Amino acid sequence: MLFGTQDSRPGILHGQPPPAKPNDFFGVCEFALGWKKLPVTATQLYAQGLEKLAITGQFKSVQYYNGACAACLAATGKTRDALELDDKERTRLRGQALHWLRAALAMEKELSEKANDVQRAARLKRMEHWLVDVDLAALREPVALGKLPAADRDGCLRFWGEVLGFQAQLQRTE
Repeated sequence: MLFGTQDSRPGILHGQPPPAKPNDFFGVCEFALGWKKLPVTATQLYAQGLEKLAITGQFKSVQYYNGACAACLAATGKTRDALELDDKERTRLRGQALHWLRAALAMEKELSEKANDVQRAARLKRMEHWLVDVDLAALREPVALGKLPAADRDGCLRFWGEVLGFQAQLQRTE
């Protein structure tokens, strides 16, 4: 059983073998995040999958992004599996989220170099979504950024500046 009834955590975190197929594995990640509302658990699963599974291209970019959303939500400390997190762990999770977002952005940029018009338009829509996704508000919105240490805030602002620059680049090629 992938999710136990007693603690609602995936069996793969208790030693059961993970699904071998990437779609199945990341489906468990999405289930943990979207249905079970367990972003800490989902972050752990994304880390495991991104490290161990051979995935590439757009699929990998999407998993980096989804993992970043899970880590960002976990860092807020507002969900049942994040209530006990201390400030050090929340900081680590914010850093993980930003790291995965940077990896996803780098892949999006690389993939856009060979993209046709339809693919570039889809990429532009993705960047527009990134700029409004509530899952990432803790790393993007002014009130949330104001609560972060200066170095973390500056890193977030630089990242979102890169996203805006990439968005502008995509708009010019349309």
